[in-house]
Amino acid sequence: MPEGWQWDETLFLGSAPYYRRGRLPYAPGLADAVARELALDGRGRLLDVGCGPGTVALDLVEHFAEAVGVDPDAGMLAEARREAAARDVADRTRWVRARAEELPLGLGTFTAVTFGQSFHWMDRDRVARTVLDMLEPGGAFLRIADPKGERLGTEGLPYPAVPYAAIERLITGHLGPGRRAGQGVLRHGTPGDEATVLARNGYGPPRRLVVRGGEPLERDSDTVAAWVFSLSYAAPHLFGDRLADFTADLDRLLAKTSRDRRFSERLPSTEVLLWRKAPPSHRHRGERRSSQVRTSAVSRFRPGAGPGYGGCMNGPRRAKSGAERTGDAARAERLKEIEAESEAADEDARLHPAKRLVLGIVGGVLVLVGVVLLVLPGPGMLLVLAGLILLSRAIPAVSRFVEPVREQAMLGAEASVANGWRIAGSVLAGLGLIAAGIVWGLRALSWLPFPGWSTGSSLILSGLVIFALLIWSYRRVHGPHRQE
Repeated sequence: MPEGWQWDETLFLGSAPYYRRGRLPYAPGLADAVARELALDGRGRLLDVGCGPGTVALDLVEHFAEAVGVDPDAGMLAEARREAAARDVADRTRWVRARAEELPLGLGTFTAVTFGQSFHWMDRDRVARTVLDMLEPGGAFLRIADPKGERLGTEGLPYPAVPYAAIERLITGHLGPGRRAGQGVLRHGTPGDEATVLARNGYGPPRRLVVRGGEPLERDSDTVAAWVFSLSYAAPHLFGDRLADFTADLDRLLAKTSRDRRFSERLPSTEVLLWRKAPPSHRHRGERRSSQVRTSAVSRFRPGAGPGYGGCMNGPRRAKSGAERTGDAARAERLKEIEAESEAADEDARLHPAKRLVLGIVGGVLVLVGVVLLVLPGPGMLLVLAGLILLSRAIPAVSRFVEPVREQAMLGAEASVANGWRIAGSVLAGLGLIAAGIVWGLRALSWLPFPGWSTGSSLILSGLVIFALLIWSYRRVHGPHRQE
């Protein structure tokens, strides 16, 4: 929850009708990427917390037997019900009006619990602890959002870009400099660093998926205005009797930017941070909470138990279909992977001091070399990331820096191969280092400091590392599996 701010029911008051029309969709392929990662077979249960108009739940429900959305705003839930009916999935969805802090609400256990740009509004520690109890073994906590720092070009778009900066200035001019949120003001913005919050509440390190966007979109002035009024800090009720004046000013701004009131932009990518719930035999490892068995208010319901979700499964058992057996095998394989990750974490905790020292030295060297190569943000950040991963095994406290650097490293890797000019720049830098290494090794110039092959080989190796990282980045961004 934002520092110095308390939730109240007016946070998105009046925004629901604008939310689905104005907000950009998540990147195509999000549902399939999540289904592959979780090995979904259509039989699990999904809980979407802070579901709003059901955006995430309705996108993912095709891979679950049931999706439950929880949100405190009645208007948002009404929109979700309407959209579920329009998509013909009303019989597989349920919408509950409640705050996240009121969970578990007797809703049962879930295969996945999602937070689509909503976790920052909550008492994150309390919600994280509750959700951990609501997850099935091997289940996943997913935070879904746009990746920070993504740069989306406007080249080749047919219409002017949406004037976001001018719109922000217009909102500030009408409502003042403090960012409004319900009846309060966000003086320090919304909190981040979810990895630290979840780590102290019993979760392991996150896995990051990125579903690539970039597709061109066309919008008109009505959908841009709907986006404005969908924002918590520009909800219609905040303007009071000045709403008509603001609407007129916004309309003039959009007409000035685009004469025919049409705009173009590129769809942002979608980032999924995913935390797994370890199998019971590993739950106690690394947890800071009591290791005693907890009495939970969660009802251990089985999916598909019938209306009310309290039915039993004592009837005659049927043979599983081939698809169900395949799904079971995939889920079992993922559980094995989770157990392997837990074992790896235990192994790190038992590292021999000598091995810990070596990892620390190598990690430190990689970080230093990466910092030197930050003139090439892709290779440089990837080397810093590699160094931090090794350092985190030697010094566990370093692990909290890994995920933020991983995010920047992946963005840097993408930027380094975004176009031919950037690729050419990285290639020339690599060739330059190799050439310099040969010159140093052959002592071709008498005035060079530290001449000889010790310096030369280091330069040549650095050049080869740049080429290796460049190839890796290109395959990751432009290869057949570029969505993840």
